Amino acid sequence: MAGCHNQGANIIVTGVIVVGNFDIEQVQSKMDEIVRDYIYRLWQSRNGRRNYFSNAPTPDDQASFYHSQGFQVLYKGLANKYIVEEEMLLEGHTRAFLINPIIDYLLGCQGVRHEWYYGSTFSNPYISNRVHELDAYVEFIFEYQGKVIGCRYTSDSYPKEMTVTLDRNFNFLYRNAEIPGFEQLKIVDELWVVDWSGISAEALAPTNKRIPGLINRCRNITAMDFFDTLFGEGIFRAFRDTTSNAIKDATDIIALKAVPQLLPNNMMAFKDLISVGFSKEETNRFSYIFREPGTQSNLPAGDLTIIQTIFHKNGYGAAVVGDADFAKSFITSEYLFQILKEGLGIDYTAVVVGYLKSVEQLLYLYYISAFDGKNKLCYWDECKPSMKFDPSNSSQYRYAPYNKRKKQACYCHAKCTDSAPDFGHLSYFLRDNDSLWNVSNQGVEYIYSCLDDFRKSCRNSHFHKDNIPHTEYKEVKRIRNNAKVCIYYLLGGFKLLDLSQSAEKQLGVGDDSFDRFYKTVRQEGCSLFWVENVDGYTGLIYYLNQDAPATYSESGRIRDAELKFVKLPSADRNGAFVDEIQSLCQSKEYTDNNMMVITRETMPTLIVPERLRRKPHKNKNDVS
Repeated sequence: MAGCHNQGANIIVTGVIVVGNFDIEQVQSKMDEIVRDYIYRLWQSRNGRRNYFSNAPTPDDQASFYHSQGFQVLYKGLANKYIVEEEMLLEGHTRAFLINPIIDYLLGCQGVRHEWYYGSTFSNPYISNRVHELDAYVEFIFEYQGKVIGCRYTSDSYPKEMTVTLDRNFNFLYRNAEIPGFEQLKIVDELWVVDWSGISAEALAPTNKRIPGLINRCRNITAMDFFDTLFGEGIFRAFRDTTSNAIKDATDIIALKAVPQLLPNNMMAFKDLISVGFSKEETNRFSYIFREPGTQSNLPAGDLTIIQTIFHKNGYGAAVVGDADFAKSFITSEYLFQILKEGLGIDYTAVVVGYLKSVEQLLYLYYISAFDGKNKLCYWDECKPSMKFDPSNSSQYRYAPYNKRKKQACYCHAKCTDSAPDFGHLSYFLRDNDSLWNVSNQGVEYIYSCLDDFRKSCRNSHFHKDNIPHTEYKEVKRIRNNAKVCIYYLLGGFKLLDLSQSAEKQLGVGDDSFDRFYKTVRQEGCSLFWVENVDGYTGLIYYLNQDAPATYSESGRIRDAELKFVKLPSADRNGAFVDEIQSLCQSKEYTDNNMMVITRETMPTLIVPERLRRKPHKNKNDVS
């Protein structure tokens, strides 16, 4: 067969690379041929299937089949109904038209006697490996070192309640029953389960541990060891590289990606993801990217320390994902940045609008705070050359020391308005009012230069006629980076002057402690806690799971939820056993008399999860 040799070692003969018994170039040529067929068949299966952007797609026969297996009469919301079947389409086609044909070719090259399920590698390509092997039991059977071995791609273990499959395993492996779908090699001596996860042989080894007195005819084997065992070292790398690239092309053909949709019940999870970007570790790497690098000095080290300390000590990372307008704008852009990847023929301006707005909105928040939240706002506006004024009137006019222009333009006049100043004047305001500063004059100048560059090169360049095309996606990344840095500098480098309300309230920082506690109980499954000083009670409490489903606000916080617990005043913190606790909870009288309800308003200051223990069973030979 083409591509096969009888050499035992890896050698080079007249420029031909031979790996084991294979001419690697011919093997690669055959794999490339299989890949072309794989891609073509996937195109055929995918072409014309459906428009995912349609509100009411017309299901084809295959879609109708899959949906007929579910609870369609009960489940009307089918917005994401195609995702699973498209994954099965990819996995099934990869098995039937890519992996199996290559293995079939290599087995043939080695002269290994083998047989496929019903004589074909092209098993049903529209179902997953697991579904296929629930029916087929094995993908193929081959002879190796005097044994007949069945091979499958998914675990041979099933939930204990699936007795039919357990019986099947016993019959085929230990009772020499014939495996349906095979004509020549019907009875197997062993079962090999190929693990495609990438796990190492060392990590997989414990699953093959022999138990004294028991016969184990199932072997879990990594994909690499499977190829090295049957085809020799070196082939797996070519196989892996070729198939990985082919599957990547296949995913592009399917062109379906499960995009997480922001919903009230997952907003907190998305906000947590954003918050990671403002962790101490991440902010240590923050650096503003100027349009013309090298023209600006650096932020003094002392000011950087001040900003870092104030930002993290006050928990201002929570403000970035809080309820203030600047946070909502930033969150919106972060979501668009996550789901709209580069390389598309669209205008990416929509992605950065929230970033651009968020910095200006935060500037305005500081401005409002300086006037105690009053509507009548004042700021220093530049005097026009035509304006007549008296510089000695210091209440209405002032010299502008930062203005590099000459004469009258160096003066500003007091201007009061009901409307907000623009970005430039808001930046001047922070620069001119040292009562707002946490950092030094040099630090203020550096931050102002960042804001001025952000206004000119980021904001003003992208709110007019020009698009941000995919060829300039790096500009999206620069704007995102600069918005994060500006927000960080502002929150840590300047003060809020409105003393009538807390900084947290002005910045829209909410208390998420109950939401996180709810997640710990309902999603992570913790049920035993230690609380202190809750209506005079300190001790263990146990979750009863008697609550109504939670509803969520538009910001992602839980609305009007309560969690019911039972107090365990007699339980020892280090010796509470689940059996005893559950026995107590069976008494309605006990739970009613010891009920504790935790809500957002009654959230304990100190509440710590505890590990549930089971009481060890005494051995009958133990002496009490």
